[in-house]
Amino acid sequence: TTDAFRSSLEPILRKQTDNESMIREFLIKCHYVSGQYDAPDGFVQLKNLMEEHEALANKEDYNLYKNVRLFYLALPPTVFA
Repeated sequence: TTDAFRSSLEPILRKQTDNESMIREFLIKCHYVSGQYDAPDGFVQLKNLMEEHEALANKEDYNLYKNVRLFYLALPPTVFA
């Protein structure tokens, strides 16, 4: 879940900084989407989540972070040519 993902990141961030507002600001922008790499459902869910947050970013002042996408896909080595 997103909450579990954020909980796993938090101790790592705390080793880098004790700036509570910076940690909270970063974590609120971190999300977790689970899906299968060989089925479209997870990718559709990821697309919808990104679009939802981009719409929010257009309404609020996200400064440098506006319209920046960063995501990590955990794929097994067997799916690479």
